[in-house]
Order: sequence, then C-alpha cells, then structure tokens
Amino acid sequence: DFRPEPGEQAVLVGQLNDRLDLELLEAVRRDGIPLVVIGPRSLTGPGETTLLDELLSSPGVDWRGALPASLLPEALAKMGVGLTPYTDTAFNRASFPLKTLEYLAAGIPVVSSDLPSVRWLDTDLIEVATGPAEFAQRVAEVLSRPSTAQDRARRMAFARAHSWQARAEQLMRLVSERA
Repeated sequence: DFRPEPGEQAVLVGQLNDRLDLELLEAVRRDGIPLVVIGPRSLTGPGETTLLDELLSSPGVDWRGALPASLLPEALAKMGVGLTPYTDTAFNRASFPLKTLEYLAAGIPVVSSDLPSVRWLDTDLIEVATGPAEFAQRVAEVLSRPSTAQDRARRMAFARAHSWQARAEQLMRLVSERA
C-alpha cells in the first residue's frame, strides 16, 4: 500500500466532485509528487468519473475515502501542502473554499487555484496558480522549502483570525459601534 513519508506529499481534502480541476491534480501526480486524497466521491458525469478513476488508481496516489472529522487533524499534520484545485467556474468564483483555511489551521501551506476568495485573503501563506503546469510547479516549490515551527504557528494564527468565532466577534464589535 502506498504511504509517502510525512511532509513529502500533497493532500486534497473534501468532496470529489465537479468543482475540482482534475487536470491540476493530474499535473501534480504526473510530476511525481505523492498525492493523498481524502474525501468521498460525488462526481456523476461519465467523463469526469473516468478521469477521477484513473487519477485515484494511479501510482503515487493514496485515496483514503471519507475520514471521520476527528481523524483529519492527525492526517493533515503529516502533510506537506494542502491543495485547493478548483475549476474556473462562476460558482467557484463566487464561493469560499473553507478547505484553504482548514489547511492553514492545521499549519500546512496551501496551493490554490486563482479564486477571488483567495485573493481577498491577501496573504503570502497561500500560493496561487493558474493552469496545470504552474499548479504542479508551485506544489513542488512549497514541498522543497523547509517548514519551521514559526511558519506553522503563523499559518495557524492566520486561520484563527478567520474562524467563525473571530468573525462573530468582529460582527458584534461592528454592531455595538453602530448602536
């Protein structure tokens, strides 16, 4: 069974559905970067299903299916980089992939598709890429850099600043200022 060394692999967590850009993931795999995929499948189109089948059964890909939420922190702590590989669609441009903040909350760096939500976060903690070649290149670059305890703490602090609790406190401050 394929099990890459901790910290040397990329991870995708979430629903395996039509929001994902499978070409980005295939580029990562094709470049020899170990890929761990955690999440249930929900693709329905025959073309996408075939591409996903091929990806998940490829050497260098470890598909773990759905994991209980309680096991995700331990799994993410062993990863080198989290991936947010979304297609360029109106729906994805209008969405806010929480997985990006979840990766940061786990202390791991992120490579993401170029999404307005990622640009809005405005941080150097997320590498933004367009196209399969650039996406795979960014993943390789992130994995080649050492990640220090200070880096992990900075990512986690950034995620905490965008938690539901932090947002609720911000909203309450705004309401009380206007009252």
